[in-house]
Amino acid sequence: MAGIYIHIPFCSSKCYYCDFFSGPCRSADVKQQFIQALIQEYETRKTTLEGPINTIYIGGGTPSQMPVAAYNELFTHLPDDTVEFTMEVNPEDVDRDFAKWLSKSPVNRVSMGVQSFISSELEAIGRRHTPGKAAEAVKMLREAGIRNITLDLMFGLPGQTLGSFAESLERTLSLTPEHISAYALMLEPGTRLTVMINAGKISEPDSDEAERMYQHLCDTMRENGYEHYEISNFALPDYRSRHNSSYWNFTPYLGLGPSAHSYLGGRRYFNAPAVRKYIENPCNPVADESLTLSKSIDEYIMVRLRTAEGISLDDFEKRFGAPSLDNLLKRADRISSKLIQENGYIRIPEDLWIVSDPIIIELFED
Repeated sequence: MAGIYIHIPFCSSKCYYCDFFSGPCRSADVKQQFIQALIQEYETRKTTLEGPINTIYIGGGTPSQMPVAAYNELFTHLPDDTVEFTMEVNPEDVDRDFAKWLSKSPVNRVSMGVQSFISSELEAIGRRHTPGKAAEAVKMLREAGIRNITLDLMFGLPGQTLGSFAESLERTLSLTPEHISAYALMLEPGTRLTVMINAGKISEPDSDEAERMYQHLCDTMRENGYEHYEISNFALPDYRSRHNSSYWNFTPYLGLGPSAHSYLGGRRYFNAPAVRKYIENPCNPVADESLTLSKSIDEYIMVRLRTAEGISLDDFEKRFGAPSLDNLLKRADRISSKLIQENGYIRIPEDLWIVSDPIIIELFED
């Protein structure tokens, strides 16, 4: 199996917290040139993938900013028999015509960035939609026949409280999404939000309050029948994200578009984060990296311990050998109070997921 990730770098405006490669583009010509470059890259590099294409994910940026005619052209080149085909959308871009087009396209899963249902919180992070528009967009997608919707939320936002987050979560659940992703706000260097906090214009979010929000999230999702299968992801039965799960299982994938990454044959490839440079030469990644054994082990530990299943000791030994497994078990014994070891797996208990980073680091190769 293999996957395809397609990066759309365009958006109407930059959210204050975002450090992904994206920016405004109002030129129809540039967008058309960009789609042609995507097609050229895919046709040139598709032979690097082995096995059937199981998932496709279109992310960004804001994929719903692209004209549907451009997607119609792109889709004629992509596999039409994938199990899961996800597109990210913003609420303000969804109208009935767009929802109807989605329902007739190869897309069978829609990921919508809601982030909050509190107007002041949306304004504080530079989101363009209103709470009412987010609910309306979900309704229109449902009416058009979309049956697999994932909604994104954020916690630890400026001005957010446990009560306001609980309200956002309640309103999200009232829309009965099949999947919810909930992310803690990360203050990335160079983003507008970080600059505002450093300048004292707004207060830095309280980490203790964010932990309480996360605990409320875990408890509430469990009570509502959602499976907490990865630190930030919750799904109703049979609605896990297959594409994201393939990342956590180290399934090969091809990344298309500027700044996109690929994982092929045990190597990582990186496209340049520049639209014009990509359009002029879309088929040659600017860099690649062959992972050393130590880096591969650390990456495996980091990724697998974000999941509910954790690390399979049998799989670890097959990938990295018995000596590496022995070393891992020795490190795990040193922090055994922070781990669960049972049935051939090592995992972090859910109540420690919010503070999992230092635990994971302690298991890295010395």
